[in-house]
Amino acid sequence: MKRRTCIEGQTHIFSPEVMATITGHRIRSVPNLALPFPRTAEVSVERVSEILGVSTRSVLRLVQAKLFAAYSPGGPGTMTRIKFDSLVEFCDNLRLAAGVAPRKPSPKGLRPRADDLLPFSLEDTITTERVMDVLDCGKTLVTELIEAGTLTAYKIINKPSAPWRIDVRSLERYMEKLRAQAAATSRQPATAR
Repeated sequence: MKRRTCIEGQTHIFSPEVMATITGHRIRSVPNLALPFPRTAEVSVERVSEILGVSTRSVLRLVQAKLFAAYSPGGPGTMTRIKFDSLVEFCDNLRLAAGVAPRKPSPKGLRPRADDLLPFSLEDTITTERVMDVLDCGKTLVTELIEAGTLTAYKIINKPSAPWRIDVRSLERYMEKLRAQAAATSRQPATAR
């Protein structure tokens, strides 16, 4: 088994037996100095912020809520490193909660593309306020349409005050349904009274 070994202040990664044969020096084992997860498996708070479309402060709140596997090498207030797989799992759970189809598996050995993580891309989302403007209605109706499954949406944080991200295509389908309903009622002859 290969181990980190220290010879005269320098760290080498060889088996202790090989190092003893090569140098003839007495070898002292160094404790496991590996980070909690490899650098290749981590992502910065800033990058998670870009992927999720939220502030870095929101990402740090998600870390504090233990929704991501993360560590800060210098303690609180220092650069936090997030395990990419925990971000993928978080986004997969968002998809599940929103009733959106699972993402396509990544090619073997490759990370999923950042654009494929969220239930639908940020470009395909619309805010609750914008839906209220389009439908000329209040927030209560928009929330009811989401809860009924008429509008597909998700929240990054499951709190009543957290904003919904609504799939613009689901709003377009709903608008088409309203137009069809209006067309059907306008074609019906008026009944005599």
